[in-house]
Amino acid sequence: SGLLLAAVAAGLWWVLRNPMFTIGQITVTGDTRHNSAASLRAAVEPRLKGNFFTLDLGAAQAAFERAPWVRKATVRREFPNQLLVQLQEYEEAAFWGSEEQGFRLLDKEGVIFEANPDEISRENLPELDGPDEAAPQVLAAWRELNPLFSPLHSRITRLAVDERGSWTLVFDQETTLK
Repeated sequence: SGLLLAAVAAGLWWVLRNPMFTIGQITVTGDTRHNSAASLRAAVEPRLKGNFFTLDLGAAQAAFERAPWVRKATVRREFPNQLLVQLQEYEEAAFWGSEEQGFRLLDKEGVIFEANPDEISRENLPELDGPDEAAPQVLAAWRELNPLFSPLHSRITRLAVDERGSWTLVFDQETTLK
């Protein structure tokens, strides 16, 4: 029985160390408008530790989700040496912050995320600002208020709330309402 146990252990050691099971291919699908599959693979691959059997999928998922624009990553193994990664990117709804602080981006659910705001056209996205925890409320207020000014051929280009709860609206004609 000791011999059988040694044989099983040797077989297991061989499987875990065999180069055939080293992750050789990473296939990225899903939303890749802001990140190319090749650049994501190149950025994440050095952080992946282990082979097909020993790779921590949670750590791999976290590595992909640290990439700019990536909201959610689903990572699966495919035998014998492949990872399949399905990505979901954030959809930008507004700029968050101010020019002085450096803009971040806000997604359609009001979640602030880090990405390069210069990759976005400034034409239709409003600038919203306030305490970070107020982001969903500020976005909801903009969505509610902006259509009200449509009959006046105007739109809100900036909406901000400060710590005291004071609101500032800036319209596309440079009119400011506090």
